[in-house]
Amino acid sequence: MDRIDILHGIIETEDPDVFWAREGKLRKILESCSLSSDDKENIIRSCTEDRKLTKRFLSEPSLDKTADIQKELEQRIGAKGINYLRDIHTAIHGYVRKEVSEPTGEFDDGRFVYRAVPARRRCLDLLKPMTPPAYDLAIPDTVTVSGKEWKIVHISDKAFEGCDAVKTVKLPASLETIGKNAFCNCTSLSSVDLPRHLTVIGDNAFAFTALEELPFKDYLEEIGNMAFYRCRKLKMVELPKRTSQIGLGAFAGCSSLETISVDDKNGRFMFEDGVLYSRKQDRIVQVVGTFKGKLSPPRSLITIEQYAAEDCAGITELDLPVSVTGIGAYAFRGCTELAKVKFPNTIERIGSGAFSGCRKLTSIDVPVSIKSIGKQAFSGCTSLEVGEIAGKVSYKGLNIFEECTGLNRITIRKDSEYTDADFPKITRIKFTR
Repeated sequence: MDRIDILHGIIETEDPDVFWAREGKLRKILESCSLSSDDKENIIRSCTEDRKLTKRFLSEPSLDKTADIQKELEQRIGAKGINYLRDIHTAIHGYVRKEVSEPTGEFDDGRFVYRAVPARRRCLDLLKPMTPPAYDLAIPDTVTVSGKEWKIVHISDKAFEGCDAVKTVKLPASLETIGKNAFCNCTSLSSVDLPRHLTVIGDNAFAFTALEELPFKDYLEEIGNMAFYRCRKLKMVELPKRTSQIGLGAFAGCSSLETISVDDKNGRFMFEDGVLYSRKQDRIVQVVGTFKGKLSPPRSLITIEQYAAEDCAGITELDLPVSVTGIGAYAFRGCTELAKVKFPNTIERIGSGAFSGCRKLTSIDVPVSIKSIGKQAFSGCTSLEVGEIAGKVSYKGLNIFEECTGLNRITIRKDSEYTDADFPKITRIKFTR
């Protein structure tokens, strides 16, 4: 007998149609849960052994009225077990809303904790779930407060951070902003329904998730720093015409990213040959994770933003035009196939960790125009043998060549600031005027 039959036997509902109409949803919950098969079998077995208590819990349509039963069940089957049963309860009965009185601070509706948004009529900020959600997370469009409908316009910082059992998210149609880290580290999250009127996605909001596509809607204006950082399964992004700000590293480390489609009416960004540029092509915002071969930006380029090509393992050569003045921190970190870099005589700044972990880079020649090189800029370049830096920069305490185990010769200016500790394993240091 499978688990569906066992549950039906426990509940013994008078109207079988109520139960069996939701069989598909139940099977999805029973089988797709992150619990092991043994854990699931043990939970169901415990439920059959305590049939009367389980029946009382699963037969009551309102989850809010089962608090005492839940506590008793949790003592017997644990926190994981009661969360499992809550999802089964919702699948059987759907979500029964709890009426709440006029909010004077934080309040809940049985599923989520809210707070009224100051100076906004009947608008709510969703703070957190009452219990860690799982599988298909559906946030209601409205909450009934004193008989009136209030809409959810904001999801707070860290609201669902680390909810690693959530696989899909349906956001309310009224949602306008998503806070920092709101869904960060929801490692199973593969699909999110972004509403049309969403305008702001905060820093790290969906970092380290399993999202595959991002068809942003019409009103999106701002994407925060590292908002989708290291979403390794992300393949496609669509930017609408209103998007005017993309934060540093918003799509960095997305190693499967193939394309970023930009609306023709967007006046801030453009996508060409695997690279997302500012509209004037004076900044590189993001190189797609699947880029392969030589990267040769146009002569209009001035800066490469932080994290712009992090973990782009397919880049083999970087040919920068005589216009580039700055390379941001970690811009090419982890580009493991990058073997050759041509620095122009206009380069002034190389950020911290900009080329760290570029294991195939054998030599660097930085021209006299350079004014600053950041901490650990070339750390972990294990094939690097020769370095020439013609400009006057400080090396003190920056570990610029940390773990460059093959580096045996370096040429720097005599008036540069450094100590022997800054080049601990280099056998030959040559000076220029």
